[in-house]
Amino acid sequence: MKKEFLFVLGLAGTLMAHADDYPYLTFLDTNGTEQSVVATGLVITFSDGQMNATDNNGKVTTISLSDLKKMYFSSATSAIDSTGTEEEAKDSEVEVFTLAGNSLGKYEDIRQAKTALQKGVYVVKHSHQTLKIAVQ
Repeated sequence: MKKEFLFVLGLAGTLMAHADDYPYLTFLDTNGTEQSVVATGLVITFSDGQMNATDNNGKVTTISLSDLKKMYFSSATSAIDSTGTEEEAKDSEVEVFTLAGNSLGKYEDIRQAKTALQKGVYVVKHSHQTLKIAVQ
């Protein structure tokens, strides 16, 4: 009985220590765009079909619940902050880059780029804005 108690106590301590290894909460939307926020002190609220994640500095990240595919804790932030949306890039010329920063070329619009690209995650620039896309 004592051994079982010590095992459960050790397992619980391991799980709590393991959770501390993930300082970010990452949101993945249905377009494949990821956004990471610092998990410490994060306050999440829901209203009118939207999720609002407010960090310690008061910065609010808003995601439509219908667009939210997955959220998970991660040890690193996605280093690319999206400053635009695929909808904004649908009718404008885009330049596509690998995550390493290598240019893959320019395309008429985001649809043409996604058709031409292999499966993977890419950075797209358009009209002085950037976004991260996933081609599946």
